[in-house]
Amino acid sequence: MFRNFLVIGYLSALLFLGVRGYLLEDTRFAWGMFRNQINYTVSYSWETESGERIQYKSGDELKRGEPRMVSSRRSHRTRYGIGAVRDWTYSYLKYLWEEHRPEDAVSLEAVIEYRINKGDELISETYRYPPRPESR
Repeated sequence: MFRNFLVIGYLSALLFLGVRGYLLEDTRFAWGMFRNQINYTVSYSWETESGERIQYKSGDELKRGEPRMVSSRRSHRTRYGIGAVRDWTYSYLKYLWEEHRPEDAVSLEAVIEYRINKGDELISETYRYPPRPESR
């Protein structure tokens, strides 16, 4: 009886992780991890109260494993999907805002430029922290 529950639980977890990976475009825990390769670069800039943009280069704060994936110093490759890159970048924006923000900064912006596989077109996405309130 216990083995039946174990098998059903295992198959349910596999199904859940596959659906989650498909919906979030994040294959860190799902199937399809080797199907595509994401080639990407990330650039960061602070926006000051005066409207000036100051380019930010990541540095010594990136000493552990995952944060190196969001470094602005070089291009990167991953097989985890663009959802993982978005998650890493947004987490890093939040960290920079809380720990390394200049006094006159009003926001921090990250631009991710990526290709899914080498032959595909270049796609650009911009993320901002803190998010701007939506205008009504």
